[in-house]
This record gives sequence, structure tokens and C-alpha cells, in this order.
Amino acid sequence: YKKGDQLYAGVNLEITLATADQLSGVKGTYYAIDKGAYAAYKDPLVMDKERSFELKYYGVDNVGNVEIVKSSYITVDLKSPETKLTVAGDQHEKIVSGRASFSLESSDAVSGLDKIRYVFDNSIPRTYTATINMSSISEGDHSFQYYAVDKVKNEETKKEYKFYVDKSPPIVAEEILGNSYVAANGREYSSGRTKLKLTAIDNKAGVKAIYYSFNGGEYMKYDKPFYMPKKSGSLVIRSYAVDHVNNKSLGNAEASKRRTTYVDLTGPSLNFSYQGPTFKTRDTMFINQTTKVSMTGRDSESGLDKITFSLDKSSEKDYSSPISIDKEGKHNIEFYGYDHVGNRNLQNFNFIIDNTGPAIYERFSITPIGKKSVEGKNADIFPAHVVLFLSATDSKVGYDKIYYSINGGAERLFTSLIQGFKKGTDFNIKVRAIDKLGNETQKNIVFATAQ
Repeated sequence: YKKGDQLYAGVNLEITLATADQLSGVKGTYYAIDKGAYAAYKDPLVMDKERSFELKYYGVDNVGNVEIVKSSYITVDLKSPETKLTVAGDQHEKIVSGRASFSLESSDAVSGLDKIRYVFDNSIPRTYTATINMSSISEGDHSFQYYAVDKVKNEETKKEYKFYVDKSPPIVAEEILGNSYVAANGREYSSGRTKLKLTAIDNKAGVKAIYYSFNGGEYMKYDKPFYMPKKSGSLVIRSYAVDHVNNKSLGNAEASKRRTTYVDLTGPSLNFSYQGPTFKTRDTMFINQTTKVSMTGRDSESGLDKITFSLDKSSEKDYSSPISIDKEGKHNIEFYGYDHVGNRNLQNFNFIIDNTGPAIYERFSITPIGKKSVEGKNADIFPAHVVLFLSATDSKVGYDKIYYSINGGAERLFTSLIQGFKKGTDFNIKVRAIDKLGNETQKNIVFATAQ
């Protein structure tokens, strides 16, 4: 990094002096540091200590011509910046509200600050440009990592702040102590000896205070059960609680808006899709071994270089074309997009492989009246007026259709029941059940009818 006449360099600095002469050739190159004596240059100069110095150098050709001495002012900067996190707004013991905000401040005394980076919950790193509001962060536990980089790429060791975003107000419960009565019309009655007890529970930060008012009057802080006002007539009691990060259970929660400007210094934008059988229920995606999983990326700056992926935390592999997975069960894919300057982005998704077709069940409308051998099997004999019911159960995605054919005849879609069997006939009913992913199961039902 150059500023004016001063050149700043980071770790692993090597200085190479290259001299050329087109006529008689180079006899030697000489250098001096600060006010030190000149020495003949042989190997690159390794500068591994933090310091500022002047480097002077010149060359001599084979007939004694001496180059005018050149100078460079160089500062070796080996220290990384130091970043400070400030949490503003509602906070209590590393619990913050949705109204809180994070700000980062960093400085570098030598080469100067280049940028501050931060990461929420192991997501993609982002460049800090403005205060970060918690209004868009989901409720729950979070991790915030941050670090700075100076002008010569000295990178600060990541710092981490673990916190909880609490956006839920306390819940207030009322309890009548003493005389009370609820009439048939729902109206509640109490006496001057009746007390009202207020309690509140909070999901995380804890209850700081409870407030109440009578008939729209001024709110008062609750500390213990209180008597009802000794005045006849209707009484309206309102109450609310505040937790330690000032969430209020008033029912008119404050709405907040936040606009974020992103500086795109990260990797490509990523997307994934499925080609083939899919079935989604709630937030779970089911596919089978014939389904292809496709991963794509796009980078509007240096362009997409490659995509790699990891299946179920395995080693990272290059992605070239859609993949399929044979093994049944839950799987996770993490995939990375790299642009041509080495920026990387990450996305991950889950799905379940289901290659098993439905289980087929048959039920006859009447009990068998005998046994006989049909196609080598000990089959039941039923009266000809028997009715056959078919059903199927799939443990993951559910069955879609059932087909059947009788004694090698045309296949039909099963819709209600099968009947009209000819007397004194052997039957082999081929049943085929398909689930919502197209997985198929077949079963032969063998029986006979009496004369």
C-alpha cells in the first residue's frame, strides 16, 4: 500500500533488486539501509521485523558507469487492527431487544484501516458500513464475529460476541384473591375485600416490572396484591409487564423498519433445484434416487469460477453436473461458489431420500371357507360374492395410486373395491402401488372362488 512517497508492506516482505544494462552488461548492484554502508546485492532482502527505513540502491555496469542512487521509503507493518464492538439500546446480560444495535469501530496506527468484516451465525462474511440493527435478526441465540483488515492485509484475530435476541414481551396473568363470583352471563363480581394478584412470566430476559391502571387512569407499578377500589360501579383494570430489555406486553408493539446497504465483496450468489420426483410437506423435501440435485451460481463481478460441494460433512468435491444420491435417509449438502478472485459463498440445504414404495394390504369382505393350491401356493377359497378391498401405506410421503390386474388382464386404477368374481375360478391379482415420489411396490394376491 503506497501513500505519498511511503510504501507500506505486511508480513513475508522480500525486496528484490533487478539491474539491467543493454551495452556492456551489469557488474553489480549495491544497496544501503538508512545510513548504513553500501553492500553488494546478492539475494532478496527479507524484512521480518516491524520498522520504517530508507532503502538506497544503484547499479554499476562493466565499464564503470554508476547509476544515480535511487531511494525508497518503506514501513513494515506486522500488527493487525484492533476492533471494538459497542452494543447500543436495550440490553441485559448479553440479551438484547429487537431495538438494539451493534456498531463497530477499528483503528490501525501504521498502514491504516482497510475494512471491518463481520459474520452472523456462521453465515457469509459482510463488510461493515453502518450500524447493524437487531430488528431484522430472528429471536433466539446468535453469534456475532468481527475482525478488521489493514491496508497491507494484516487481519485481526476474530472476536466473538454471543448473545440472545429477545423480542417477546412478558405474559401477564391475573388472579383474584378473596371474594369473587362469576354470574351466568360471564360478569365477575368482587367485594371490597377482594385483592388482585398480578404475575408475569418472560421467555428470556426476565420480568423487570408490572404496571396496572384503573378505568383508564395513570399506570402504577405493581409490587404486591392490591385491593379493588372501594367504589361501586364498573371497574376496568388494565395491566402490562416490561422485561429487562423493555419489551412491553401492551398489545401495541412498536413496529420498526431497517434498510441495509450491502457491499458485495463476497462470493457468487447461489441457488439449487431438483430435477425429477420431489414431494414437500411442511418444511421437509423428499426425493428419491432418480432425482437429480442441481447447484448453480452467478457472480456479476469477476464471474463464477467453480462450485464445490460437501455431502453430509464429507470432504469438499468439485461440482460439474447434477448429482443423485442412493442412500435412504436425511442428507445435507453444503455447496460453495468461488469467483475468479477467490471470493467464496456458502449455502446449505437438507432433504430426505425415499426409495421405498408403499406397503400393500388386502382385505376380503368375508372369511375364507377353505383352502386349495393355486400356482403352488396354499390359497384361501371364498364364496364368489366376496369383495376385495385394497389399501397402501407409505411411511414417508404417502401413497398416490394403486393399480391392479386380474389373471393377466388389463391393468386398472383401483378406486373403491373389486367384486364380481366368477365362481369356481382361481385368481391371481397383481397389485401395484405407487407413492408420491413414484416409488413402486408390487404384490400378488392369490385365491380361489367356490362353485
